[in-house]
Amino acid sequence: MSGVPKARGQSPFAEDLRIVLARPRIGENVGFVVRLAANFGLEDLVLVDPLPGWRKGADRTASMCREGLAKLRVVPTLSEALADRQVVLGFTARWGRDRPVRAFTTLGEQMAEAPEKAKIALCFGNEESGLSQREAAFCTDLFLLDLPGSHASLNLSHAVALALYELHRTTHARPAPRGNEARPITVAEKDLLIRRAREVCNATEFRVDPPHFRAALERLVYGTEIQSRDARVLHKALTYMTWLAKKAGLWTDPGPENPSSSP
Repeated sequence: MSGVPKARGQSPFAEDLRIVLARPRIGENVGFVVRLAANFGLEDLVLVDPLPGWRKGADRTASMCREGLAKLRVVPTLSEALADRQVVLGFTARWGRDRPVRAFTTLGEQMAEAPEKAKIALCFGNEESGLSQREAAFCTDLFLLDLPGSHASLNLSHAVALALYELHRTTHARPAPRGNEARPITVAEKDLLIRRAREVCNATEFRVDPPHFRAALERLVYGTEIQSRDARVLHKALTYMTWLAKKAGLWTDPGPENPSSSP
Protein backbone atom coordinates (compact mmCIF):
# COMPACT_ATOMS: atom_id res chain seq x y z
CA MET A 1 0.00 0.00 0.00
CA SER A 2 1.47 3.35 -1.00
CA GLY A 3 2.06 5.92 1.71
CA VAL A 4 2.70 3.35 4.44
CA PRO A 5 6.03 4.05 6.19
CA LYS A 6 8.62 1.30 5.99
CA ALA A 7 9.37 -0.58 9.17
CA ARG A 8 12.32 0.53 11.26
CA GLY A 9 15.56 -1.09 10.18
CA GLN A 10 14.53 -1.11 6.50
CA SER A 11 15.62 1.21 3.73
CA PRO A 12 14.53 1.43 0.08
CA PHE A 13 18.18 1.12 -0.99
CA ALA A 14 19.81 -0.82 1.88
CA GLU A 15 20.45 -3.99 -0.12
CA ASP A 16 22.28 -2.16 -2.91
CA LEU A 17 24.15 0.65 -1.25
CA ARG A 18 27.73 0.99 0.01
CA ILE A 19 29.15 4.14 1.59
CA VAL A 20 32.82 4.68 0.69
CA LEU A 21 34.98 7.27 2.44
CA ALA A 22 38.19 7.95 0.52
CA ARG A 23 41.18 8.80 2.71
CA PRO A 24 39.26 10.21 5.71
CA ARG A 25 41.47 12.31 8.01
CA ILE A 26 39.26 12.80 11.08
CA GLY A 27 38.16 9.78 13.10
CA GLU A 28 35.23 11.63 14.65
CA ASN A 29 33.70 12.04 11.19
CA VAL A 30 33.99 8.31 10.61
CA GLY A 31 32.06 7.70 13.82
CA PHE A 32 29.35 10.14 12.79
CA VAL A 33 29.02 8.38 9.42
CA VAL A 34 28.73 5.00 11.17
CA ARG A 35 25.86 6.46 13.17
CA LEU A 36 24.25 7.87 10.02
CA ALA A 37 24.47 4.47 8.36
CA ALA A 38 22.60 3.00 11.31
CA ASN A 39 20.00 5.79 11.09
CA PHE A 40 19.24 4.82 7.48
CA GLY A 41 19.42 1.05 7.95
CA LEU A 42 22.73 0.62 6.09
CA GLU A 43 25.54 -1.75 7.01
CA ASP A 44 28.05 -1.57 4.14
CA LEU A 45 30.66 1.07 5.00
CA VAL A 46 34.21 1.03 3.62
CA LEU A 47 37.15 3.29 4.50
CA VAL A 48 39.96 3.76 1.99
CA ASP A 49 43.40 4.42 3.47
CA PRO A 50 42.22 6.37 6.55
CA LEU A 51 44.69 8.43 8.56
CA PRO A 52 46.32 6.27 11.27
CA GLY A 53 44.68 6.69 14.64
CA TRP A 54 41.19 7.27 13.20
CA ARG A 55 39.55 4.63 15.40
CA LYS A 56 40.06 6.55 18.66
CA GLY A 57 37.96 9.47 17.42
CA ALA A 58 35.43 7.18 15.78
CA ASP A 59 34.94 5.32 19.06
CA ARG A 60 33.82 8.56 20.70
CA THR A 61 31.25 9.63 18.12
CA ALA A 62 29.91 6.15 17.30
CA SER A 63 29.37 5.26 20.96
CA MET A 64 25.76 4.20 20.30
CA CYS A 65 26.64 2.15 17.19
CA ARG A 66 29.47 -0.14 18.24
CA GLU A 67 28.16 -2.94 16.04
CA GLY A 68 28.33 -0.78 12.93
CA LEU A 69 31.84 0.37 13.83
CA ALA A 70 32.94 -3.25 14.18
CA LYS A 71 31.48 -4.16 10.76
CA LEU A 72 33.09 -1.43 8.67
CA ARG A 73 35.93 -2.49 6.39
CA VAL A 74 39.26 -0.77 5.75
CA VAL A 75 40.98 -1.25 2.37
CA PRO A 76 44.12 0.32 0.88
CA THR A 77 42.76 1.52 -2.49
CA LEU A 78 39.59 2.98 -3.93
CA SER A 79 39.73 0.40 -6.71
CA GLU A 80 39.38 -2.36 -4.10
CA ALA A 81 36.54 -0.58 -2.30
CA LEU A 82 34.57 -0.28 -5.54
CA ALA A 83 35.59 -3.54 -7.25
CA ASP A 84 32.11 -5.14 -7.24
CA ARG A 85 30.16 -1.90 -7.75
CA GLN A 86 28.37 -1.17 -11.04
CA VAL A 87 27.21 2.38 -10.26
CA VAL A 88 29.41 4.86 -8.36
CA LEU A 89 27.87 8.19 -7.32
CA GLY A 90 30.46 10.70 -6.14
CA PHE A 91 30.11 14.00 -4.30
CA THR A 92 32.27 17.04 -4.87
CA ALA A 93 32.50 20.76 -4.24
CA ARG A 94 34.51 21.33 -7.43
CA TRP A 95 33.62 21.12 -11.09
CA GLY A 96 35.25 21.87 -14.43
CA ARG A 97 35.79 20.65 -17.96
CA ASP A 98 37.14 17.30 -16.77
CA ARG A 99 34.76 17.12 -13.80
CA PRO A 100 31.17 17.50 -15.04
CA VAL A 101 28.63 17.49 -12.24
CA ARG A 102 24.91 16.96 -11.77
CA ALA A 103 22.64 18.94 -9.49
CA PHE A 104 22.35 17.39 -6.06
CA THR A 105 18.57 17.41 -6.39
CA THR A 106 18.79 14.84 -9.22
CA LEU A 107 20.39 12.23 -6.96
CA GLY A 108 17.15 10.36 -6.36
CA GLU A 109 16.40 10.33 -10.09
CA GLN A 110 19.79 8.82 -10.89
CA MET A 111 19.31 6.22 -8.19
CA ALA A 112 15.85 5.31 -9.50
CA GLU A 113 17.20 4.96 -13.05
CA ALA A 114 19.90 2.50 -12.00
CA PRO A 115 19.31 -1.02 -13.34
CA GLU A 116 17.39 -3.47 -11.18
CA LYS A 117 19.63 -4.91 -8.42
CA ALA A 118 22.62 -2.81 -9.48
CA LYS A 119 25.34 -2.62 -6.84
CA ILE A 120 25.73 1.05 -5.97
CA ALA A 121 28.30 3.05 -4.00
CA LEU A 122 28.18 6.59 -2.66
CA CYS A 123 31.75 7.89 -2.71
CA PHE A 124 33.01 10.82 -0.60
CA GLY A 125 36.45 12.44 -0.55
CA ASN A 126 38.40 13.47 2.51
CA GLU A 127 37.95 16.54 4.68
CA GLU A 128 40.96 18.42 3.32
CA SER A 129 40.73 18.08 -0.46
CA GLY A 130 37.61 16.07 -1.32
CA LEU A 131 37.79 13.60 -4.20
CA SER A 132 40.99 13.82 -6.22
CA GLN A 133 40.75 13.90 -10.02
CA ARG A 134 41.83 10.24 -10.13
CA GLU A 135 39.22 9.27 -7.54
CA ALA A 136 36.51 11.25 -9.32
CA ALA A 137 37.29 9.28 -12.50
CA PHE A 138 35.85 6.16 -10.85
CA CYS A 139 32.44 7.81 -10.51
CA THR A 140 29.72 7.21 -13.07
CA ASP A 141 28.16 10.50 -11.89
CA LEU A 142 29.33 13.40 -9.72
CA PHE A 143 26.94 15.53 -7.69
CA LEU A 144 27.37 19.09 -6.51
CA LEU A 145 25.42 20.75 -3.72
CA ASP A 146 25.24 24.42 -4.70
CA LEU A 147 25.35 26.34 -1.42
CA PRO A 148 24.64 30.07 -1.03
CA GLY A 149 27.37 30.76 1.53
CA SER A 150 31.00 31.74 0.97
CA HIS A 151 32.32 28.29 1.96
CA ALA A 152 31.48 25.73 -0.72
CA SER A 153 32.61 22.50 0.94
CA LEU A 154 30.73 20.60 3.64
CA ASN A 155 31.95 18.66 6.64
CA LEU A 156 32.29 15.03 5.55
CA SER A 157 29.61 13.67 7.85
CA HIS A 158 27.24 16.50 6.88
CA ALA A 159 27.68 15.65 3.19
CA VAL A 160 26.89 12.00 3.87
CA ALA A 161 23.82 12.99 5.92
CA LEU A 162 22.44 15.20 3.14
CA ALA A 163 23.05 12.55 0.47
CA LEU A 164 21.36 9.79 2.47
CA TYR A 165 18.39 11.97 3.36
CA GLU A 166 17.95 13.06 -0.28
CA LEU A 167 17.92 9.41 -1.32
CA HIS A 168 15.55 8.50 1.50
CA ARG A 169 13.23 11.33 0.45
CA THR A 170 13.21 10.68 -3.29
CA THR A 171 13.94 6.99 -3.90
CA HIS A 172 10.95 4.94 -4.99
CA ALA A 173 10.54 1.32 -5.97
CA ARG A 174 12.42 0.52 -9.14
CA PRO A 175 10.58 -0.78 -12.19
CA ALA A 176 10.57 -4.51 -12.83
CA PRO A 177 13.48 -5.76 -14.94
CA ARG A 178 12.79 -6.10 -18.66
CA GLY A 179 13.42 -9.70 -19.65
CA ASN A 180 17.11 -10.47 -20.08
CA GLU A 181 18.22 -6.88 -19.70
CA ALA A 182 22.03 -6.62 -19.64
CA ARG A 183 23.61 -5.61 -16.37
CA PRO A 184 26.19 -2.83 -15.99
CA ILE A 185 29.72 -4.10 -15.41
CA THR A 186 31.51 -3.64 -12.10
CA VAL A 187 34.60 -1.53 -11.39
CA ALA A 188 36.72 -4.71 -11.32
CA GLU A 189 35.46 -5.58 -14.81
CA LYS A 190 36.25 -2.03 -15.92
CA ASP A 191 39.77 -2.46 -14.51
CA LEU A 192 40.21 -5.54 -16.71
CA LEU A 193 38.97 -3.71 -19.81
CA ILE A 194 41.41 -0.84 -19.19
CA ARG A 195 44.31 -3.24 -18.61
CA ARG A 196 43.59 -5.09 -21.85
CA ALA A 197 43.31 -1.85 -23.84
CA ARG A 198 46.62 -0.60 -22.45
CA GLU A 199 48.25 -3.98 -23.14
CA VAL A 200 47.19 -3.86 -26.80
CA CYS A 201 48.42 -0.27 -27.13
CA ASN A 202 51.77 -1.13 -25.51
CA ALA A 203 52.29 -4.25 -27.64
CA THR A 204 51.54 -2.40 -30.89
CA GLU A 205 53.85 0.48 -29.89
CA PHE A 206 51.06 2.99 -29.52
CA ARG A 207 52.30 5.58 -27.04
CA VAL A 208 50.58 5.07 -23.71
CA ASP A 209 53.06 6.78 -21.41
CA PRO A 210 51.66 10.33 -21.42
CA PRO A 211 49.41 10.65 -18.36
CA HIS A 212 46.65 12.40 -20.33
CA PHE A 213 46.06 9.21 -22.34
CA ARG A 214 45.67 7.13 -19.19
CA ALA A 215 43.38 9.77 -17.66
CA ALA A 216 41.25 9.93 -20.82
CA LEU A 217 40.93 6.14 -20.95
CA GLU A 218 39.92 5.97 -17.29
CA ARG A 219 37.36 8.76 -17.71
CA LEU A 220 35.83 6.98 -20.70
CA VAL A 221 35.57 3.62 -18.94
CA TYR A 222 35.07 4.39 -15.25
CA GLY A 223 32.78 7.33 -15.90
CA THR A 224 30.41 5.40 -18.16
CA GLU A 225 27.77 2.82 -17.36
CA ILE A 226 28.92 -0.01 -19.64
CA GLN A 227 26.54 -2.90 -20.18
CA SER A 228 27.92 -6.43 -19.94
CA ARG A 229 26.96 -7.18 -23.55
CA ASP A 230 28.85 -4.06 -24.72
CA ALA A 231 31.89 -5.05 -22.66
CA ARG A 232 31.90 -8.45 -24.37
CA VAL A 233 31.95 -6.71 -27.76
CA LEU A 234 34.88 -4.52 -26.68
CA HIS A 235 36.81 -7.55 -25.42
CA LYS A 236 36.17 -9.32 -28.73
CA ALA A 237 37.47 -6.26 -30.59
CA LEU A 238 40.64 -6.23 -28.46
CA THR A 239 41.13 -9.96 -29.06
CA TYR A 240 40.76 -9.44 -32.82
CA MET A 241 43.21 -6.51 -32.78
CA THR A 242 45.70 -8.70 -30.93
CA TRP A 243 45.32 -11.46 -33.55
CA LEU A 244 45.76 -9.01 -36.43
CA ALA A 245 48.86 -7.42 -34.87
CA LYS A 246 50.48 -10.80 -34.27
CA LYS A 247 49.64 -11.98 -37.79
CA ALA A 248 51.19 -8.83 -39.28
CA GLY A 249 54.29 -9.13 -37.08
CA LEU A 250 53.49 -5.88 -35.32
CA TRP A 251 53.08 -7.38 -31.86
CA THR A 252 55.88 -7.00 -29.34
CA ASP A 253 55.74 -8.42 -25.85
CA PRO A 254 54.85 -5.35 -23.77
CA GLY A 255 56.18 -6.93 -20.59
CA PRO A 256 54.83 -5.92 -17.20
CA GLU A 257 53.51 -2.40 -16.91
CA ASN A 258 54.91 -0.05 -14.33
CA PRO A 259 51.64 1.39 -13.05
CA SER A 260 51.53 4.16 -10.54
CA SER A 261 49.84 3.38 -7.24
CA SER A 262 46.08 3.00 -7.49
CA PRO A 263 43.84 5.37 -5.56
